[in-house]
Amino acid sequence: MIELYSFGYKDKLQSHFIERLKEIGIYAVLDTRFNPNCFNVFWKGKTLETQLPLHGIEYYHEKSLGNSRYFEKGTIQIANLEKGIESFKRIFHDEKVCLLCTCANFETCHNKIIVENLEKIDNCKYIGRL
Repeated sequence: MIELYSFGYKDKLQSHFIERLKEIGIYAVLDTRFNPNCFNVFWKGKTLETQLPLHGIEYYHEKSLGNSRYFEKGTIQIANLEKGIESFKRIFHDEKVCLLCTCANFETCHNKIIVENLEKIDNCKYIGRL
């Protein structure tokens, strides 16, 4: 069974994120941002790629699951949902996975669409927001 969690880092510290992952036993993060660059150096994809493994946490970025219209407030268009789901199924099998994005509110986040589609896979269940 794959347990899905989500986390929106807006106004949050990276240390809090890492603590929560470890507390729950999540050792895989899937960054679903279309563009993993950020004005805050701690949330840049390159930083996460180097920092998370230091804590025993694997980092993956899947651009195809990103919102290609992230710059248009309130507009969601998953870049290539089918490709992203296939990639997810290749990588993850029986673990806890956290979907990472910027959004503070899951209900208006593109990750909600991703989760709804991943839950259609027999062995995926959304547990909640960190």
